[in-house]
Amino acid sequence: MQLTIIDGKKTLFNDEVKAISGNNKLGKFSLLQDHARFIGIVHGDVEVRRGRQLTKIDVGYGLVHCKENIVRIFAHLPELTEAAT
Repeated sequence: MQLTIIDGKKTLFNDEVKAISGNNKLGKFSLLQDHARFIGIVHGDVEVRRGRQLTKIDVGYGLVHCKENIVRIFAHLPELTEAAT
């Protein structure tokens, strides 16, 4: 699946990956090939697996969007407060 991590106008990562793992308010989650549509919040590091290689990328507070084996993470967004939601 294709993963792109964007921080403002800068691309931090853009490559084919086997799996992506991250954390949100509910705990750890993973996205694999042919994952159902998904949109959610991620914070901290995401783990990106390419074959045997595992890379950690700090995304701060970000938005994850997964559709048809294309995953986009919009990194380092301002955190929403309860009053804003």
